[in-house]
Amino acid sequence: VRIRIEVSIPEPENKEAKPDVFLAGNIKPFGRWRPDGLKLERGDDGVYRAEFSAPPETRVEFKATMGTWQSVEKDAE
Repeated sequence: VRIRIEVSIPEPENKEAKPDVFLAGNIKPFGRWRPDGLKLERGDDGVYRAEFSAPPETRVEFKATMGTWQSVEKDAE
C-alpha cells in the first residue's frame, strides 16, 4: 500500500527559515522511533510531504519532529 503524509507547521518568525521536518515511528521507513527517521520534503507551498510503502493492514504510528525529541509535535501548534 502506498501512503502519503503531509505536514504543515506554523510559519517561522524568520520567513527565510525552512526547518527540516521528520517522521519518527514504528515502521522501518521512520527509523523505528528515531527522531530523525524519515525526512520530509518541503514543497513550494510550504507543506512537507513523504511517501512510502507498507504491507496491507500494517498499523502505522508516528510523530512529527524537527529532528530531536525536544522538537516533537506536542499540540495543534
